[in-house]
Amino acid sequence: RIITMKLQWRSASAAVAATLLVALCVYFEAERTRGSAELLSPSPSPSGASSARLSKLAVSASVKKQLDQSRVPSSAQVRKPIDAVASLLAREQLYKAVAKHEATQRGREGDKKKGGPGFVAWTATLSSPAAQTDVEAQVKKRLLDNTSGYGSQIRQNLPPSFRRLLPALATQAAHEATSEAFRKLRSQMILAGQWDVGYLPRGNSLLNMPEKFAGKYIGDREGLGKACKKACEGRQACRGYTYNPSKGVCYLKTVDTPEGGFSCTGPDCWYWGQVLSHPHVQSLSIQDAQRDLGLYVTDLKVGTGEEIKKGDTVTMGYVGKLQDGSVFDQGKYVFEFGAGQVITGDDIGLKGMRVGGKRKLVVPPALAYGSQGYPGSIPPDATITFDVSLLGLSQERLSGGYKASNDPD
Repeated sequence: RIITMKLQWRSASAAVAATLLVALCVYFEAERTRGSAELLSPSPSPSGASSARLSKLAVSASVKKQLDQSRVPSSAQVRKPIDAVASLLAREQLYKAVAKHEATQRGREGDKKKGGPGFVAWTATLSSPAAQTDVEAQVKKRLLDNTSGYGSQIRQNLPPSFRRLLPALATQAAHEATSEAFRKLRSQMILAGQWDVGYLPRGNSLLNMPEKFAGKYIGDREGLGKACKKACEGRQACRGYTYNPSKGVCYLKTVDTPEGGFSCTGPDCWYWGQVLSHPHVQSLSIQDAQRDLGLYVTDLKVGTGEEIKKGDTVTMGYVGKLQDGSVFDQGKYVFEFGAGQVITGDDIGLKGMRVGGKRKLVVPPALAYGSQGYPGSIPPDATITFDVSLLGLSQERLSGGYKASNDPD
């Protein structure tokens, strides 16, 4: 099917732009002051992680130093409203670039039909480094344009002593916003089935990957795609797969959302697929999680009390350790079992426990904190160990898990 998108844009007045910037500043200040989650809470997604937010707010070392040494808001606070406006402008300029390409193509073909941009215009624009460079330049230009509503309000909201830094801030904001706009639209096209060239995020693979099929499908894209899908359907932990026909291999993944897309006509393209009928990883049995993901569960003491079930409110004692044996956290944690209020390794590894029982859980990165880790406590791609005890069950309803004490007993 053809993707159609119609560009609708009007120049904002200075008053509207000012209102927008004030609202953005209030919002981001609230975000900055929010408390951090407990270590046992689920690993935040890349788009929501505080570390990811901070990385987007980073500026060049020289600019950051000048900002931080002054008696004005921090570099992050200065960048927030600029980043927000840059994000809006990047999407707008990208749509304009697509519409421009569509108009040019129709002019060449003598096609006078009306309507939104078609598939060719989208793929051509999103595949073009020149188009991305042009969009980035336009975003920067509009951020620095004192005659526009956005540009003038950005300048007015900067402390006077920092207006000389605006070109450097605008350059980085435009670059990051443009890259993100192109990335998101590529992913949307892949998910819409309009762009079958893409890949799933690195990592997130089942154990013993890649599948090579004894070299049977080298150069056979269709055959390899079918074989990879069948292999994924046979593994309950598999949600998606990435495969390369030129190498005849595929990786089975615990994720099904593509990270990006690109235009590719050569032999080294990576393709992707998904298996949506499988349960979420959280619903896996301990046996499947061990075979496919490397979760190891050992009963240290079998309890004699009530057996844990989904929806129970659990009081769990725990001691969390890194692979070198050092303790990164311990205490009592209260949460609703099976509701995603703890890391996935706990939601799987506690299945079948009874009150009074004790277990040792060896949790791989895919079921713990992944490639992000937990800043200050758990390094990226870390396998962690929990010594857990099931202290009690209740039917109290919770909106979220919380740490009740630092004593695990």
